[in-house]
Amino acid sequence: MLADLKKCDLDRPDEVMRLCSGYMARCTEIYVRIIREEGRNRHLRWFRTQQLGKVMELIEFTYKAASRYVEIRRQDVEMSK
Repeated sequence: MLADLKKCDLDRPDEVMRLCSGYMARCTEIYVRIIREEGRNRHLRWFRTQQLGKVMELIEFTYKAASRYVEIRRQDVEMSK
């Protein structure tokens, strides 16, 4: 996931947003499973907070950047009319 996010092309923001949505869904599923297992295995808390949390923040940041590119392009089209 991280490799794909780091090399994603913001020239195609709609595709980046689709990619981020899919990754966030998968991370959320993993997050929920970890929460359920955390009582039995305390090491999972570190993974959830230090690893998975940071990946989810990166996905959210990338999604917001792509959505801003979409909005900028929309405004450019409106201004050119």
